[in-house]
Formats: sequence, C-alpha cells, structure tokens
Amino acid sequence: MKTIAVVGVPNTGKSSWIELLTGQPMQSANYSGVTVESKKVYFDWHNTKYCLIDVPGAHHMMGMQDEQKVMVDVFTNEKVDLILQVVNSTQLQSSLGLVLQLRHLQIPMICILNFKDEADKNKIHIDTVKLSRRLSLPILFGSAFNVDDRNRCMELVEQMPQHVVYRPLYNPDTDQLFETYALCHSMDKAIFLFEQHYPVLAEKERNQAIDSCMRYVYGSMFESNMKTCKMDGILVGTLFGRILLIGVVLVGFLFFLYCGLFFSELVSYMIEYLTVFLNVYGMKEGFFFSVVLTASGSLLSFTPLYMVLSFYLAVIEESGLMARFLVICERGMRAFHLNGKSLISIILAHGCNVPALIHAASMDEEGLRKKLLFLLPMCSCSARLPVYLMFASHFFGKKAIFVTGLLILIGILCVLCLSELISIFSHKKMNREDILELPVYRKIKMIVLLRKVIHQSQSYLKKLCYVLLLVFAFVYFMQNFMINGTSLFEWMAKSLSVVFKPLGFGENWIYVASLVSGIVAKEAVAGTFTMLLSQTEMGWISDPGINFIYLVFVSLTIPCVLTCHTIKDKFGLKMMVKSMLFSLLVSYGISWLLYQFIMFF
Repeated sequence: MKTIAVVGVPNTGKSSWIELLTGQPMQSANYSGVTVESKKVYFDWHNTKYCLIDVPGAHHMMGMQDEQKVMVDVFTNEKVDLILQVVNSTQLQSSLGLVLQLRHLQIPMICILNFKDEADKNKIHIDTVKLSRRLSLPILFGSAFNVDDRNRCMELVEQMPQHVVYRPLYNPDTDQLFETYALCHSMDKAIFLFEQHYPVLAEKERNQAIDSCMRYVYGSMFESNMKTCKMDGILVGTLFGRILLIGVVLVGFLFFLYCGLFFSELVSYMIEYLTVFLNVYGMKEGFFFSVVLTASGSLLSFTPLYMVLSFYLAVIEESGLMARFLVICERGMRAFHLNGKSLISIILAHGCNVPALIHAASMDEEGLRKKLLFLLPMCSCSARLPVYLMFASHFFGKKAIFVTGLLILIGILCVLCLSELISIFSHKKMNREDILELPVYRKIKMIVLLRKVIHQSQSYLKKLCYVLLLVFAFVYFMQNFMINGTSLFEWMAKSLSVVFKPLGFGENWIYVASLVSGIVAKEAVAGTFTMLLSQTEMGWISDPGINFIYLVFVSLTIPCVLTCHTIKDKFGLKMMVKSMLFSLLVSYGISWLLYQFIMFF
C-alpha cells in the first residue's frame, strides 16, 4: 500500500481533491501527541491500494502552531511515499514557500494547481512547463470538479519514481555555502541547518526563489482579486459593512433553522399518521411499536434539521463569508478566551448541539476544543424550546416569549462566564491570534454542497441509528418492568426526587421523571410531563419561581443522547463522562443558587 500525504495552505481545496480521487467521505484518525485531527481515506487504483492523509492546512512547517505540529508528526510517524500539494492557482505566491520547504524532505512530490476554472475566468495564465522545470516537480493544472483531472493525477502518481533529489532553488552565489552543509549532513537536514545558522540570508534567498517562480505567471493576480478587495473594504473595513455581514450570517442561520424545523415537523407528522394507522390495526403494543418505530421516528425527525444546518455551514464556508465573519468577531470573543470560530459553534448550538460539536472538533487548539466540549451543550437548542414555551405559557402568559428569551440568554452568559473561569483556573490562555488568509468570494456550486452534506449525514446517522435503538430498548424495559405494581421508571423517578428537593421541585416526582426522559431527547420532557399529568393525580407545582428554576435546570443539564454520542465519537468516552458530570454540576449549582435567592425574598 502506498501512502500519500495531501498538504497545502488553508483554503486550497485539499478535501475536494481527496473526494475526487477516492469518491468516498473521509474517515478521521487521531495521531498521538498532536492536537489537530488528521484524516485518512483508503481506495484502490489499478490493483494498487492507496492511503490518502489529509494534513491540516499550514503556511509553513517550522513553528509551534498546532497545524504545523501535526504536519511534522505525519512526516515523522508515517511512511509517506508521495506528497500531493494542492495550491490555489489564483493565489500562487502564498503557497510557494511551503512548496520549497516540502522539497527539502526529498520525498517524491506532485504539485496540483487547483481552481483552474477561476484562473481562466480571471485571465491568469501559468506556464506550467517552465514552472515544472524550475521546481523540478510534475505539475497538474486542473480543478477538483473536473472528473478527467482524476485520471491525469493518478497517471502522474503511477509515474513518480521512488527516490528523488531536489536541489535548493538558491542563487549561484549561495549554492556553495549550502553544498558545504550538504557534504557533512544528509540532504534533508542541510536546508534546516543552513536556515538556522543564516536565517536572514535564508529568508532572503527563499523570497528570491519565489519571485523567480512567479515569472512564469502571466496576468495580474491583484487585478483578478480587485472585486474581492473592494467587497472586503466595505464588509470588513467599515462599521456598516460589519453590521451588515453579521446580520446576513445571523439571519441566514435563522432562515435555515426554521426551514430545518419545518421539515422536521413535517416528518414528525408523517410518523404520527403512521402511528395512528398502526393503532387502527392493533399494533399499539409490543417491542416493534414502542422501540423500533419510536427510535426510527426520532432519528428521521432529527435528520432534516441536521442536514439543513450542515448545508448552511457549508454555504458560508464555500462562499467565503465565514472567514470574514471570524475576522470581525475575533477580537470580541478573545475577551472571553474564545475565538471567532467558536462563535460559529455557539450559533449552531442554538439550532442543534450535534453540528455545533462537529464544527468545534475541527478547532486547531486542543484547549479550545475541550472547552467548547463542556460549554456548547449548555446552549439552548431548538429541542428545548417546546419545553420552555409549555411551562412559560402556563405560568407567565403573555410574557412567555420574554421568559424563553431570558432562558436562552442565561445559557449564553453561562458559556461566556464559564469560559473565563476555566481559563483562569487552568492558567491557560489562547496561544495566539489566528491569522486568517481571506479567500476570494466564490460562486456556490450546489452539487458540491449537496455531496458534502450527504456524505456527512450518511456516515453519522448510521451510527446514531444503533444508539437510539439501544436507548429506546432500555426505556421500554424501564416502563414495562414492574416492582410491586409500579414501573421501574416511576420507582426510579421517585427515588431520585430526594436529590432534587434542594432545588424546590423534588417534591413532585413527575418533574424528575420528565428530566430522565429528556436524556433521550429534550423535547420528550414536555411529552412525558403532559402524559404523566393525565395518568396520575400529581399536578403542576403552583409556584412560578420553582417552575422557572426547573426550566433553568433543563436548559443547562445533561444533553440528549445524540449529543452525548457525538461527544464520544469526536472526543472519546472519558471526555463524554466528564462533560455530562460538568453539565450536571453546573446546572445543579446555578439552580440551587436561584432557589436560595427566591426563598430569601
């Protein structure tokens, strides 16, 4: 099997090339001792097996940033047979520095100039023959959306020799100095020794080598990006533009959220009609109806929301709006030891925690990833809204919307304040400010977005299906196993009531039972509560303050099983348990403080 490392600076389309070459969604694989997730995918070509490694984007190899560490770790721990470097042909100069560094590894290498369609549109011509001769590398000028370029790329891969020697592209005046180091050391170490002893000279020579390569590019890249520069001058450079951009991102989120909720409700109604149909034919009882149909219905009703929010995230990423949004929000989020990328996760979490956690798992800094793991489940997702509205409408009438907004605000304040506290007690601060290279604005290609969303949904929802079946089977057992005429579910709720008495609602076991069912799905809190009210003599707790405390606990406590499974899948079982305990302790502590405050007055 041949191992190919796919590298490049950010926003060059590495993942798109991997999907083109393999036709498969990528599988994640964590490397030891690093903090950024690299990705592997396997495929066959002409009876030869290949392993492609998607290395996180970085502008250069030497440095202490997380993406640079993982790049070095890949070349250290993996036996890489070939390097595929994907370069943005419309921003070639920014990638040539990494090209020169990778040549020094003396690993066979192919340079892919991506976005040929955009280069042609912007009248940028690259003499690939002369550039290939200058770099001593085979060059493929193409696009990840062109199927024919897949065959061209794999032909180059098959033709590559196993061993190569790439000489440095320095001027003749300094070649002798480099050769002195090469005689005493191996070729792949000579360049690093040279740059260590003569850093100023090395940087100067590297810039000259880059300039010599840019001579084979015809057409002004600056002029081709003039439209992008003018739009950035308005959207990023002015107060009105920043407000407009933030408004577009937030309004777009609300639009896609409501679309997702609409389709989810539509699926729920279809499942409800199917349930009524089965009831008519006497299939109301039994394992199939109570477990299989319920689990499938929960998964199907969740799927549209997940897919729509994933589609929204792909839209703002591909269009270039996300990078601008991150730049605008970066400084404000730094005050709470977060960054601009984390704000995207927080926004997504108010629609659904699952895509928010998946987005958070792609963060570069390990400390930030773990922090968001604990904080994002406290954001009020859309599944909690029915619970808020049911209780708030019953006790606060016309002020129900105000109470719902207050609960959402409490969740946001908890995220920001706890982020500050975690940073203080852990004595860790943000490593650096992210330097984002703003990509050009691109037209959104619908087929690319749909392919990405479908791949993500298929691989993830398959896992959720098994989890939901196990969870609902457990709930079915709890409801049907009787102890002295009482179901195990009711017995457990009454036993746990003593734990919640310090919060004020422990006297009523219906409230506790609804919390237990909320672990399966947060919207189940309202359904379970309504069902138990009609089947038992217990009623509402009359004090509005106690009910508000109950809603605060619901908004901050352990998330649903889908969110917990996402945490386990992305961060491991140990981190999932820690996250659940953290959410439980925080929600209990804040609810207890509110109860003491209400009792005081």
